[in-house]
Amino acid sequence: LMQASGYTVVADKLNQARFSSHFASVHRGQYFAEMKTTTVRKLLPETWGFLCPVHTPDGSPCGLLNHLSALAKVVVKQHPEKAQTAVLMTLRNIGAHIFGKTPEGDVLEPPEDLVGGKLVWIMLDGRPVGHIDVNRLEYAESALRNAKVNSKETGVPLDLEVVSITKTWERLFQGLYLFLA
Repeated sequence: LMQASGYTVVADKLNQARFSSHFASVHRGQYFAEMKTTTVRKLLPETWGFLCPVHTPDGSPCGLLNHLSALAKVVVKQHPEKAQTAVLMTLRNIGAHIFGKTPEGDVLEPPEDLVGGKLVWIMLDGRPVGHIDVNRLEYAESALRNAKVNSKETGVPLDLEVVSITKTWERLFQGLYLFLA
């Protein structure tokens, strides 16, 4: 850890709204308050939608004490095994090759090579679970997002994070990256 003290933020009970807002705050740490650079205080593109760009105090904690956006939800529980199974079945139904046992009893193994860039990895919580044709990548993303909306029928959790990295991202590895936990 970069700091040995200052782990708490005093919850002011000036009024109920101010008191409640402390429980949706994210503090970067006292270590960053002493830095001369302003880079750590900037709101980065990957935080849009998760952190409120407006709700930060003036003065020294500006940009270090942030608050969750109105629709952000903190996930603190592990999803049951059936949620992962529902995601994998949705992918299998749209034509992805998922490793492991199929409903027919066949066992699919990861390929030695992803056939010269025609196939891309599907990663679930940081581990490879299958691959899909690069031309079906955007369709797979859309199908998973639709499955999230119809969560009651499909079993795919609403808080599944779906990241589809296509060739337009240039330097990053193409693939479908999914996060349940």
